[in-house]
Parts: sequence; structure tokens; C-alpha cells
Amino acid sequence: MLTLTKATLEDWPIIQKMIPFFIYELARYWDWPFEENGKGLEIAYEHSAVFANMRRYIDEDHKTFYLIKNNQELAGLACIRKEPKESQADWYLGEFFILSRFQGKGTAQEAIKQLWSMHKGQWHLNVLPINTRGLRFWEKTIDLFTQGKFSKELTPVVEYCSEPRITFRFRV
Repeated sequence: MLTLTKATLEDWPIIQKMIPFFIYELARYWDWPFEENGKGLEIAYEHSAVFANMRRYIDEDHKTFYLIKNNQELAGLACIRKEPKESQADWYLGEFFILSRFQGKGTAQEAIKQLWSMHKGQWHLNVLPINTRGLRFWEKTIDLFTQGKFSKELTPVVEYCSEPRITFRFRV
């Protein structure tokens, strides 16, 4: 049985231990040059530091971490953000990660189904264009839950992100 549990400060050590696995998954899609002397590894380290600073999100009212468990075993995590009233969306899915041994087994889709059931409204999320596996997953999953009523557009580079993203917008 798959469950989503809202993370608390007591859960932060668990989330922290998952971050390297999340970074490892992301590294598939970022063109980070790793040289013999280790130059380039600092990019991955910097991203790890950014994610390590996410601890404060647990304390913020507009951001929520969820632990995803499969039969009480940790299977992944999700971080959502409640968007400001003036935004075009109610919710933003910032981070979503399923441990590799649970991938391809319906875990991600079931977790998303539960997440969207808990948080109805207008959503948006971003995917790296080079992440073809992620793009297929999100397009299929969003299509399934919205009966094809979603938009998908290329979002240009912004100050906090050096690569363009595919942005999905939809209502659940």
C-alpha cells in the first residue's frame, strides 16, 4: 500500500539522506563536465547544498514535503509549493523523486494521484527537455488525470535556472 505523509522537522534527516540519490538521478540530464582532477564535481556539490537548504521549507506554510512510502518502506519524496494568489496556478510541484527500485512499478503515478487528490486546483511543473523519460511520464500521467486538458510549453532560462524547461499547466 502506498502512502504519502506530510514531513515534519523530525523527518528532515531522512530527506537529507535521500538528497544524494535525487542529485544522482538529476545528473543523468545535466551536462556536468567531470575532469580528472575532480573539477566539475563542485557543480553536483553545489546542487546538493541547495537541496540541503530545503530544511527551511518544512517550516514554511506555503511549502510542503511529503514522504512517499510503499508498504511502510521509504520510496520517494515530493515537495509542493502553494502559489501566491496573483499567480496563474494554485500549486507548483518543485521536487518529485522515486527511488530507482520503485520506478517503473506504478509507484510514481499512484503517489501523484494521491497528491493531486489532496491538493485540487491549477498546477504547474517543469521538466528538463533532455529528460525524455520524465517528459513521457508527466505527459502520460497529466493526460490521464486531466483527460487531455493541459498545456505544455518551453519556458526560457531564468535567473535561478540555467537551462530551459518544459512547463506543464493543468487543473485537477
